[in-house]
Amino acid sequence: MRERWKEILDGYYEVSNFGRVRRAKPGPHTRVGRLVKIGSEKFNPYSMVTLSVKSKATTYYVHILVIEAFKGLCPPGKEVNHKDGNKRNPKLRNLEYLTRSQNAIHSRKLGLQVSICGEEHKNSKLTNKMVREIRASYVPYRVSMKKLALKFGVSRPTIENVIMRSGWRHIA
Repeated sequence: MRERWKEILDGYYEVSNFGRVRRAKPGPHTRVGRLVKIGSEKFNPYSMVTLSVKSKATTYYVHILVIEAFKGLCPPGKEVNHKDGNKRNPKLRNLEYLTRSQNAIHSRKLGLQVSICGEEHKNSKLTNKMVREIRASYVPYRVSMKKLALKFGVSRPTIENVIMRSGWRHIA
C-alpha cells in the first residue's frame, strides 16, 4: 500500500493514510513538507498533534484527522473504532465508523473492555456470599426487604435488585 496525502484545515496541513501529518503551507518557524511530531498524554491512549493555523494552536486526535480526510465526517450516531484495538495506530486501514454499541462489542471481543461487577466493583457493599444469603433468606410476607436492607446495610431497592435478579445476575 502506498502513502496518500489529503489536505486538512483549509490546506494548511496534510494527513496521510499512514497517520502522518505534515505542513502544507509555510508558517512561522516551519517549512512546507515538514512532518509534525505526534505525541500523547500520560493518561490518554490516543495519538495527538498540535497544529497551528493563523497563529492559533489546537490539539487534534490523529485518528480523527485521518478518517475524516479519507472517509468524510463522522455520520450521526457513529464513532471511530480502531479495528486492531490499538489506539495509537491511526492508519486508515485500522479505522472505521461504528455505533457506540458496536464499538463496545468489538472492544469486549478483543478483551479490551472487561466489565467489573459484583464484589469486585469498587463501590460494592455486598459480597457474593451476602447475595446468596439474601436470596436464601427472603420469603415473601415473612421476611421483608426492609429488614434485609437493615441487616446488610444497604437500601431496600438494592435488596429488591438482588432478589429480582436485576442486579447480581452472575450469582446463582
